[in-house]
Amino acid sequence: MKLGFTLRTIVTKFERMARISILYLDYFLWEILSLERFFTKKPKIRKVLVVHHDGYLGDAVSTFCVFDKVRKKYKKIDFYMLTTQNFAKMIDDKNVMASIEEIEKIQPFDIMIIIGISPLNFQKIFHFSDYKIGSQTGGVNTFLSTSFFLTKRIYPYFKPTIKERFMYFELAGFKFDNYDLKFPKIRKYQKEAKKLVKKLKLNKKQPIIFFNPGANSSLVAIKEGLYPYNKWDRFSELADLINKNIRILIVGTKEDQSFAKKIIKNTSHKNIISICGKTSFLGLGELMRRFKNTSYLITVNTGTSHLGGAIGIKTIELLREKYHNVFAKTAISLYPSKGCRGCRRYYCPEEDNICMNSIKPTKIFDAIHKLKENQKQGKIIYC
Repeated sequence: MKLGFTLRTIVTKFERMARISILYLDYFLWEILSLERFFTKKPKIRKVLVVHHDGYLGDAVSTFCVFDKVRKKYKKIDFYMLTTQNFAKMIDDKNVMASIEEIEKIQPFDIMIIIGISPLNFQKIFHFSDYKIGSQTGGVNTFLSTSFFLTKRIYPYFKPTIKERFMYFELAGFKFDNYDLKFPKIRKYQKEAKKLVKKLKLNKKQPIIFFNPGANSSLVAIKEGLYPYNKWDRFSELADLINKNIRILIVGTKEDQSFAKKIIKNTSHKNIISICGKTSFLGLGELMRRFKNTSYLITVNTGTSHLGGAIGIKTIELLREKYHNVFAKTAISLYPSKGCRGCRRYYCPEEDNICMNSIKPTKIFDAIHKLKENQKQGKIIYC
């Protein structure tokens, strides 16, 4: 339902206040009433299960990077990760599993770090460990359903996503010298990227700008006849500002081809092509890794933005919230000064997406130069 910009802004502020209030209420009720918190002693750590069993691919990438970093540092401890079927298949790591039944065979665990899981699946893994560290966001999605069974919880924290990932492990007693991440190289995706480089005749010395205009949330909204929130309609204008000798590759899934065709049709830039659907998700990551020193990724908030940050390519992320890719030292997040800040819908009820589209192409062009000159990396810029 359309309310108009002024009224929508007011409603959104109240919705955000309500979400934050629920988070704090849930946390303080847990502090007062949770028996797990008072009576569970921390064990000696020999085996750890990290649970990130939701469908957000970008968040799984971030969690896996921290998981991989901590297991490389603490080599005497056995680390396992429970994730989605899709992500486990991509990673192909014997300690990363999608089956709760598989994990059950190797339980119990000394500590279980729960970053994301549905209440139903939580009930299935509840007995895998007595010492459970959990998420602050569980209070919003599963209010009072899992919170009281956690031994430790993160105090409500509204900061960049990746910092929160490290906090789970710090609550378990693991220490880090820095919060830098690096997504590990996987040979089969390196081979995939190499073939694509040859096919497209890409030169490592020639800069590339990757456009990622699509996101799964946008596709879901469009299929339902709604206006997607996570959509920036000005990629064609941006392409017009870019030097004609610089190659632009539009990336995404096969379903994103409609976005790509529209961008190509409406720009005067001739050195632009779409490779949507021609790479796997991690194959795209390895392609960006090959060109990360000379190239840029410009993306809406989606799994590719998290992957770009973890790969190390200079990334400019367009988003309505300020909690995402600012963890990456090679990233700038552009956040609109207009619009309904704090809106969490997957579609725009006003059907014009004023917040995202208020980000001007010239601001992105300026951000490219700032990254080139190593200025404001890992920062939020209001547009």
